[in-house]
Amino acid sequence: MALFPRLVLALGVLVALAAGDMPARADFLPPARPGETDPIIQQVLNCWSYGHRPNAKGAGVGVGGQNLVCAHGEAKTTVMRDTIARITSIDARTLVIWSQGGGDPQAAADLAQTIVDRGITVIIDGPCAGPCVWWLAAAPKRLVTPEAVFDFSAGPDAPPAVVERVRQATGIDLTALRQTGGPRQPRDEAALRALGLGVTQLPPIVAVKPTPT
Repeated sequence: MALFPRLVLALGVLVALAAGDMPARADFLPPARPGETDPIIQQVLNCWSYGHRPNAKGAGVGVGGQNLVCAHGEAKTTVMRDTIARITSIDARTLVIWSQGGGDPQAAADLAQTIVDRGITVIIDGPCAGPCVWWLAAAPKRLVTPEAVFDFSAGPDAPPAVVERVRQATGIDLTALRQTGGPRQPRDEAALRALGLGVTQLPPIVAVKPTPT
């Protein structure tokens, strides 16, 4: 009889270890029940649950849910290619992103053109400098969280083809935006609109880790 409880215990340990390797989709939950959460806020929370938070280290890309891609870090060639590939594979409609600049300007330009071509909504949830500003400007719908901090003057000039494509699609001149936007600082909705960037400011996101069950 003593063997059966031991087998049950061993099986439980194996199940727990297997579950530990799975993506923690529910690492963060809002105080309210998920059904009461604004769908846009839930998208940001989904990205948080995969580690795509403003204080995350390195650079990474992931699928945070249906038609949702999350990316953060420098605009490295491999990261940009991965982002575009994931957008294409799931027909992403929303991109939650932050980047402190740096990386490959041409690869970053390819992502900007992808955003224009697909009409992707961009949510900025952290520092946004250099090419990140191109991605925000290229989007037909733009949202920012209170974590967003912009540096319009950082990074390289956008390639002429991207400047023209964004201007045709949104009416925004990336060259003028870089000259007038200024250095790193948080900006509210009114300040961004004054720069020609029509955005929606999301409310502060208060999230908690779920209680173990």
